[in-house]
Amino acid sequence: VERRGHTTTPVQGDRAVLWQDDFSVPSNWTTEIAGFPEVEWQIGQGLESTGQYGTPAIQSSTAGNGYAMLCSDCGANENGTDYEKNYLTTANSIDLSGYPNVILEFQTMYRRFNNEQTYIAISTDGVNWPQPPGDTATVGLPNGLYPVWVDGELAQGIAVPNPTIKRINISSSAGDQGTVWVRFYWYGVWGYAWYVDDVNIYEQLPYDLGLESTLLSHRGDGNEYGRVPQNELGTNLNMGGTVVNFGVNPQTNVVLNMQTRNSANTVVLDYATAATDIASGASLSIADDVTISAWPQDTYTTTFWITSADQASDGDSGNDTIVRVFEVTNDEYSLDGVGVYPN
Repeated sequence: VERRGHTTTPVQGDRAVLWQDDFSVPSNWTTEIAGFPEVEWQIGQGLESTGQYGTPAIQSSTAGNGYAMLCSDCGANENGTDYEKNYLTTANSIDLSGYPNVILEFQTMYRRFNNEQTYIAISTDGVNWPQPPGDTATVGLPNGLYPVWVDGELAQGIAVPNPTIKRINISSSAGDQGTVWVRFYWYGVWGYAWYVDDVNIYEQLPYDLGLESTLLSHRGDGNEYGRVPQNELGTNLNMGGTVVNFGVNPQTNVVLNMQTRNSANTVVLDYATAATDIASGASLSIADDVTISAWPQDTYTTTFWITSADQASDGDSGNDTIVRVFEVTNDEYSLDGVGVYPN
């Protein structure tokens, strides 16, 4: 089920890729279990959650040569209170000397059951690792520990788009370090599954603004649908998105643009948010209420894109746009848009 749009374009632009791994060699990684013995990271081809509530395998760029999976749902059917703490760690250190500004990028597939948490952890000696102040904390984290998903980004029980690209600025802990180890870190009592593939570390660009997710609520109440009945559409559209500044420098006069066209390619809505500034490493969630006219039954395509005063210097235009498709129906609601979304 699609709830929000996510960028699914791998790293682009004129930047140095400093390290990468596609899980084709399992020995490049080590695993460690600090919880239920039945729940552990696996690396291989064709892995898929076989639990009671299976999560589809990742459809990453190089899924055919292997990927990593942590399947909590595959554990023994027992009710425990101890947290499953499972680590997937680079077997060898990574040299990032001379690169003070670095981004970790990976492709992932994930679904959250309750309050379990996923982290990226960084160590410069392979022995000492940052720990969360609480089992599933997302604030007050020590340097070198980064939550994969920000608060409010996931909906319980709803999978993210497959695959989703995650980019995390690890400069504060890994930048210009001669020895760096990376760990994928899962905390939870019970959950579904987490897939990871195509990990790379690249040099952070001076300017790189990205559109990470979008909001399109046809009834104006925050709920999003792939299909919505015409008589339930209303005249208030809630739109927005999350914009992230992946670049070294701040971005000024950032605007989130939105345009909706019907199946005849006629523009039925053209809107732009007020301009704002975003500091380096910061993210901004933008949401506006937009008045719309009555839209007849049809299939509509909405394009979101970001602009800024520094756009000409942006080193990666591949993460600036997200396209959403939905249908106005006679009497049918659906959260998903199967049969509506393009292939």
